[in-house]
Amino acid sequence: MMTVFKFILFLSFIVFNHETHAQAIEWSKTNKWKLYDVEERKGFQYSADTLKYFKSIGLGDSEVKEYLKKAVLLPKETSYAWMGLYVATCEIEPNKVKKIVFSTYGGFLYDPLTKYYYELPESLRKEWIDFLADKAAELTAK
Repeated sequence: MMTVFKFILFLSFIVFNHETHAQAIEWSKTNKWKLYDVEERKGFQYSADTLKYFKSIGLGDSEVKEYLKKAVLLPKETSYAWMGLYVATCEIEPNKVKKIVFSTYGGFLYDPLTKYYYELPESLRKEWIDFLADKAAELTAK
C-alpha cells in the first residue's frame, strides 16, 4: 500500500513539475527583441505576424535578456490587472516570432500563446519600467 502511495506521489510531482515549467520561456535563447507602436487598448488583439506592419524599434537583446533572466513564472490560476502595456516580439528560434506583452507599471509580462505571466523582482522593476518607457519614447519620436 505504501509503495503505491509513493508511486502516485512521485507521478504527481513529475506531472506538476512538468506542467509548471514545461512551457516557460528560456529568455537566454531569445533574440531580435522589438517594441511596437500600437494603440494600447488593441495591444492584445494583434498577432505576432500582424505586428511586422507597425513601426518598431529594437530593444537590444543583451539588455532585455539581462532583465528577463530574473523573471519568475507566476501561477497560471492568477489573473493580473493591466493599467497600460507595451507590445513586443522576440525570436525564440530561427524565423519563429513570439509576441510578449509588457505591463507599463507592474513589472510583469504576459505570453499570450501559453497564457503565462512572468514577474521581475521588485529590485529591478523601476529600472525595467524606465528602460521600456525610454524605448517607447524613442519609438514615438522616430
